[in-house]
Amino acid sequence: MYPKLSQEEWKRFHPTQSEIEAAAHELFRTGKHHSWFRGVQSRYDELDPIGKEEFEEIVAKILTAAAYARSTAREP
Repeated sequence: MYPKLSQEEWKRFHPTQSEIEAAAHELFRTGKHHSWFRGVQSRYDELDPIGKEEFEEIVAKILTAAAYARSTAREP
């Protein structure tokens, strides 16, 4: 787990909206392929607005954590 980021760090590592949307589309497509979302027939763009916003918030947190980890990784 990565530490709680300061506001400055959050801005530095937070992905752009286009990065969030691209990653969310891919995660949704992969999830449907693996049957993670049983009963969901719609495409990602057809999700209800609240569900889509929550999904994108999760994706943004994942991308932020990955960017932070990449910046602090110690290469051999």
